[in-house]
Amino acid sequence: MTEARTSPGSCQNEAAFYILEGRGYEVHDDKRYDWTKDDLVFVHTDSVHRHFNPYDETATALVVKAKSTWMFMGLPQQGRSGPVEGEERFGPREDWSRIWTPGVGDRKKVIGVGDTTWENTPLGRVRVMSSPERTDARIFSIDAFELDIPAGSRSGKYWKMADEVHYVLDGSGYALQWEVEAEIAEKYYARVAKEPTRHEITKGDTLYVPQNHVTLVDAARGGLREISGNRLRVDGSDYEADCLVFATGFEWNTPYVNKIGFYPVGRGGMSLGEKWRNGPRTLHGVMTNGFPNLFIIPLPNSQSVVTENFAHSIQENAGHIARIVAATAGQGMAAVEATAEAEDEWCRIILQRRRDDAAFLEACTPGRSNSEGHPELRSPLSSNFGGDVFEFFGLLADWRNERSLPGLHLSPG
Repeated sequence: MTEARTSPGSCQNEAAFYILEGRGYEVHDDKRYDWTKDDLVFVHTDSVHRHFNPYDETATALVVKAKSTWMFMGLPQQGRSGPVEGEERFGPREDWSRIWTPGVGDRKKVIGVGDTTWENTPLGRVRVMSSPERTDARIFSIDAFELDIPAGSRSGKYWKMADEVHYVLDGSGYALQWEVEAEIAEKYYARVAKEPTRHEITKGDTLYVPQNHVTLVDAARGGLREISGNRLRVDGSDYEADCLVFATGFEWNTPYVNKIGFYPVGRGGMSLGEKWRNGPRTLHGVMTNGFPNLFIIPLPNSQSVVTENFAHSIQENAGHIARIVAATAGQGMAAVEATAEAEDEWCRIILQRRRDDAAFLEACTPGRSNSEGHPELRSPLSSNFGGDVFEFFGLLADWRNERSLPGLHLSPG
């Protein structure tokens, strides 16, 4: 749109507009809402609306509607712009908003970049704009999030019942989709396809993810395609090599649950990923409140220490955990966990003793140590104990020698 406005429209079904470029404003029910690039704009149900672009730049938007859902519910009408037919049969005008959900008028019609935060999740680095958990947005039929996949990296692998549509804002890569078939016996079972289908994607593409599929998105640069003698073909170019090393690689500054590959669930149904979404919370890096009998061998940036030889850390922490288990069993108890107070105190110590390496990480080349050039994404709680290994393991030994297991809650089961 350039120096343009649309004709008035009215819809009984809501819609969302993701602004790909430009700026402008909306008028909904005679009220103005300004928007700009990367905003998510909502047109609420039963709204008279127009879109305006008074500026000298083109504005482009991606329009998303759960149209089939509204049609299924029998709400297809687009409203009338003229007088009501047979007006004598009807009473006087009444404000349509009286049937809206209470408080819905206070919700936001425009979700801007400043209203969102980038978070590390099992799916990857995500900016959520609309979801059931987000109660400040005036939209009920559409979930929307932005997923940032660094070049050469990939998203988390996930399975969803509902279908999805992905729009590629920038870059290129491919998506893998595993079909899931339902087998109904004494209960429902899922049968996941052994091999996925592959779908190449690039900027401006729309990717449909059908119902009951497992999905993974890879932002590969093309990758190694062929090896012939000492010649490698990568991204369409040939390279000579003296030595080729095959390695699986490993994750570094990613959430703990990403590394272990499964999602522990504690009391009350809370997952470890949910509890640690803003950084780990532990006692000594090995236990966390709300997760009885969950013992953790801490990794770097997990409120423990980094040893020169990782086997040293494994041995010390495994011995520490074994003594906790033995002491718990020795008191005739079957379950043990850190108390909330002890966890809070250990987090306070971690924050107080941590080494602030922000300036160093910001100056580094993007890589695994600084979240691919985004060190601000790492929570301060995702830090190591700010002392040497001898101090830390001595602290654990002193704690064990108290024999009362301070900071732990023991129970029969």
